Amino acid sequence: MPTRTTNTPECRALANNIATNLKVRRLAKGLTQAEVADAVGVNIESFSRVERGLSLPSFPTLLALAALYGATPGELLESPTTATARTPPRARIRHNRERPGSGAADDGELFLRLIDAARSLSTSDLAMLVQQAESLAGAVATP
Repeated sequence: MPTRTTNTPECRALANNIATNLKVRRLAKGLTQAEVADAVGVNIESFSRVERGLSLPSFPTLLALAALYGATPGELLESPTTATARTPPRARIRHNRERPGSGAADDGELFLRLIDAARSLSTSDLAMLVQQAESLAGAVATP
């Protein structure tokens, strides 16, 4: 993977943004660096340097990574604090143990976050989630 060095402060900041966004998304999908590198057609050493913020990915690699993670290239370039609203569901929801109707201060907000998270799931993951939700709903409805 052709990489770009991070010689300027701007390039280092961009490389750190990309690195953080890639790592969060990779971990949320439960992938290893080797699996991601293989999926986008680069060697693991180059991908590791990008994920550690030591180099920048080539544009074709950035496009491939965005496609793999179901994101736009711009989302991968954003500051992690800006991108928080669009981080993959497992990375964002894992820490929220409240459930709608459990007395949470804003169930509507939680519901919207869950819907936002579901939008970034793959078709198979979404189908599994719907199946589990239907199963739970059936168990709750049964006296």
